[in-house]
Amino acid sequence: MGGSENNAECTMNQVQMETIQAISYSYLHNFKPLLQVLKVRMKGKYPQNCLNEIRAINDHIARCYRTNMSEEDITKELGKAEGHLQRLAYDCYKQLILYQTADIKHTVKWFYSSRWPRIGKGELWKTYMDNYKLARKSEKEAKRNESINPDDALNSYDASYNEYQAILEVFKKYKWQIYGSAVIRIFERITKGVYWLIVTFILSIIAAILAWLDIFTI
Repeated sequence: MGGSENNAECTMNQVQMETIQAISYSYLHNFKPLLQVLKVRMKGKYPQNCLNEIRAINDHIARCYRTNMSEEDITKELGKAEGHLQRLAYDCYKQLILYQTADIKHTVKWFYSSRWPRIGKGELWKTYMDNYKLARKSEKEAKRNESINPDDALNSYDASYNEYQAILEVFKKYKWQIYGSAVIRIFERITKGVYWLIVTFILSIIAAILAWLDIFTI
């Protein structure tokens, strides 16, 4: 009973132990900060798809410590854990980029004005135009490389995230100028509307007077 092979414990080699450490390090230092940003965005909750990936990572790593696991079995489990870590990264970046682009579009829709190119001596407009193009390009490259080159995909997602974030930062930096330009735009529209209303009113009075005079000239 005591010395049977069925009760032998599995032993991981050095490479496998280092793989587990690398997965843990990558999660804690690269992706947990992104999850914290998502948690704030979602008012204290984590995205369900991200939680599913985290559970899967933990499950596959835990299986590596089962008894009677061969080195080949452990390698397979670690490969699956790395795959889920990769999908966790994709999910984090995709969700964050959705929030970023929604914020950018909201700001442009409600506060854009023709004065933007002059705000901050052109810094606001240049950052918005240049970084938005770069972010869109990086995002498309990331999606294209997901199944081809995961490392390039992650690098592109990270670049896209940082480029969108630079836009949000410059929006924050010049927020009062942005709000002020929007107020001026609204005021100008109201003034223009009132101007044409007055012109229309005066023309209608003139037309009425001319019509009245015309009656007495018949």
